[in-house]
Amino acid sequence: MRNGLPFYKAYPRDFIEGTVGMPFEIKAAYRLLLDMIYMRAGNLPDDPRYIAGILGCSVRAWNKYRSALMEAGKIVIENGIISNSRADKELETLGKFQDKQRQNRRRPNKNSVLQSPPFDHTEPDTRYQIPEGSSDNSENFINAVPAEAGPPPSKYAFEAKTIRLNQRDLDQWRKSFPSIRLEAELMAMDEWAATKGKNWFNAVSGLLAKKEREAFERIQMRKLEISTPKPPPRQHIDGRI
Repeated sequence: MRNGLPFYKAYPRDFIEGTVGMPFEIKAAYRLLLDMIYMRAGNLPDDPRYIAGILGCSVRAWNKYRSALMEAGKIVIENGIISNSRADKELETLGKFQDKQRQNRRRPNKNSVLQSPPFDHTEPDTRYQIPEGSSDNSENFINAVPAEAGPPPSKYAFEAKTIRLNQRDLDQWRKSFPSIRLEAELMAMDEWAATKGKNWFNAVSGLLAKKEREAFERIQMRKLEISTPKPPPRQHIDGRI
């Protein structure tokens, strides 16, 4: 099963032009629905209560939005799964890229007899470079070629002024903190991390763990609110009668 994306490429012009004439509430529902499809790696169940809870609307309202989006050709529902054609293509591209990476890792290294330096959490992966003159997109990553001889450029899976992570540590944090938007949180923490000096890695990890607990608790509270039936409204009794 493919991994969900913590972030993905958006196409604002296509979205705006493709939703011209839609009421605001349907546009908003569609935007959030796309986020959920990418977050679930294209495996979003057609569960009205779950989706309505995420959207913050009633099940009846979601069913109306769902019908409108299906009629507009924005979503397709098959075998109990909601999908979107562009999301399917993007996720397929990601899957090919991940398969390519796994194949590259399995290839024997002719320099394996040499002792490798210790793996540091800020050490970039410079084995592959994007071909010169290509745009920076997922298809080019699939066709990446081995770096030529010479000093390779510094590359990180995530890079800010202070926080710099290789792919291994970034993936580990994604697994450890699934309830938060990791890259956005890291960018917001970067200046604060600079005040921690050499201990920034552990300090950032601790703060992310705190934010993960808070986000998880909010999600659980929201689920509880959705699942708890509301009491019937109190009837007004006219004391003059």
